[in-house]
Amino acid sequence: MNIIRVKNDRDCQICDEFLEKLINFESDCDNIILKNVKVKNIHKNSLEHDNVYIAYAMEKNPIGYVFAYLKNIKGKVNVTNVIVLEALFVEEPYRRKGVGKKLIKSVEEWAKNSFQNDFVIEITTINNNSNALEFYKHLGYGEVKTILRK
Repeated sequence: MNIIRVKNDRDCQICDEFLEKLINFESDCDNIILKNVKVKNIHKNSLEHDNVYIAYAMEKNPIGYVFAYLKNIKGKVNVTNVIVLEALFVEEPYRRKGVGKKLIKSVEEWAKNSFQNDFVIEITTINNNSNALEFYKHLGYGEVKTILRK
């Protein structure tokens, strides 16, 4: 399995398709997320900004993807750089086979190369997606914030 850093329009289209799948999955977990959302050019537009990391895992076909970006630069509000892991999706047959871990590790490597060790990575997940929560905890991520909604 290879991790491919997004560089061109075709790569962006692949990631847009993964984001659609992720949104549709999340709509089953959170009733304010619309079903059947169509994603177009989100990743292409994101590539125009500095400090964005978009990649996908490839075997014979794309099997998963990750999207992360620098949210806050050290010194403005935070004591360290804050990177948000905005999206992670792995196709069902490839889950629990190391694909998600490899994608997360690729974000961590990008962050280390970009910001040395002066960063944190924040991940938001839906509360009733217990598989995702346990996966992130297994990789060493801990709960820091809770979002309440009325």
